[in-house]
Amino acid sequence: MSILNDMNKGLRNVEICKKYGISSSSVSTIRIQFAAKGLLNRTEPSEKELLLENENKRLENENKRLKELLGEKLLEISEFQRLLKKAEL
Repeated sequence: MSILNDMNKGLRNVEICKKYGISSSSVSTIRIQFAAKGLLNRTEPSEKELLLENENKRLENENKRLKELLGEKLLEISEFQRLLKKAEL
């Protein structure tokens, strides 16, 4: 995985060859294999992206809770309206 990290950091084949003591053709083969698996040039999410993701999850949970609360209140109102109509008769 260190080779993958170095490739994603933009190290050239020559630099990777020297660092790991492997041939240029081996580096090219590894690069092709990583690219085929969709691993090349993937970066870890930044701290800002992680914070936004956490905030998004928090907001989704709050939205779900508020929708449930709204649904409960709408049921209560409906029941009160039904009882009022029944009392008027």
